Amino acid sequence: MRTFIVSTGRTGTQSLAYLFSELDSSVVALHEPKPSRRFRLLSNLRACGKVSPEFCCSHFTRVRKGYLDSHIHYVESNNFLFGFADYLSYELEANILHVVRHPLDYAKSHMKHGVFRGLKGLASNYIPYWLAQPSKYGVSEIQWRSLPEIDRLFWNWRLVNQTILNNCSALGDRYKIVKYEDIFYDDHALMEVLSWSGLEAPPQKELRALRMNKLNVGKGCAPELPQANALSMVDICEPLMTRLGY
Repeated sequence: MRTFIVSTGRTGTQSLAYLFSELDSSVVALHEPKPSRRFRLLSNLRACGKVSPEFCCSHFTRVRKGYLDSHIHYVESNNFLFGFADYLSYELEANILHVVRHPLDYAKSHMKHGVFRGLKGLASNYIPYWLAQPSKYGVSEIQWRSLPEIDRLFWNWRLVNQTILNNCSALGDRYKIVKYEDIFYDDHALMEVLSWSGLEAPPQKELRALRMNKLNVGKGCAPELPQANALSMVDICEPLMTRLGY
């Protein structure tokens, strides 16, 4: 059995991998195992129609052959796979768990973790398709680079979530979408995810203790966003926000 957890990032997927591995010794649950960064570029390129999903999937299965050939329940939590998660489901008979988070909280968390500083900043600003450039919406690379940083994150939120939703909706029971706000603050929602994944949920008290043990918590305070940025979020994200229940 295989399960892939995909998202925009900053959605608690590292914590989910930890939960899966803690709850069942027969599960191997990994968060962004190496190599992974290359799949970020491939996903963004596929989302913009620059490479085929077959190519992305073929490359992935080649580098993960050791895990995929085993008879374990393999769980990979990796937001870099968003662009071809549907083909992973088709080829590997895998479940796809899509975790979404409110775009404002997602953007603030990314800023808090220094997405535009240091090496991350160099990659975000100068490596084409490191973020999901919205070329299919008529935004050129020059326009993209001139956008405020926070607007680029809103575009990334929209494009990543829209791509997963569009590609995976036809998967039926193999695809499940869940809110970050629910699975980390609602025992029932988390138990539903575990059941869908084929895992037996522990007693509620034990599950709550595991859930509260979040990983990868950022240091410092998230920046306050000016009103203009909130308006940009609505302009860029509102249709999908409404569809996702935000």
